[in-house]
Amino acid sequence: SGTVFIVPAGHPSVAVSSRDENLELLCFGINAQNNQRTWLAGRNNVLKQMDRVTKELSFDQPAREVDEVLNAPREEVFLEGPKEREQEREKGEGRDGPLELFA
Repeated sequence: SGTVFIVPAGHPSVAVSSRDENLELLCFGINAQNNQRTWLAGRNNVLKQMDRVTKELSFDQPAREVDEVLNAPREEVFLEGPKEREQEREKGEGRDGPLELFA
């Protein structure tokens, strides 16, 4: 059993696993000519494509600081889940840094 989500073309979507369950996800896309993918996270995410003024107005922070946060992740599409973050915290390897700007 499972759940099916249908996301219209061009609309963003995010999947997040719970603390107690693994995320099992199967996705496929149908692209027409000249369609572009817009990532929500990672190196080429939509936020990094914003101009300086838009970043400053949206986040109420200097664009330089916003860029520091947006440039911090090394992952392209897959990000750590809650279990991995919890394990890092337990080992004392938690990531502290620029993401605290927006907390």
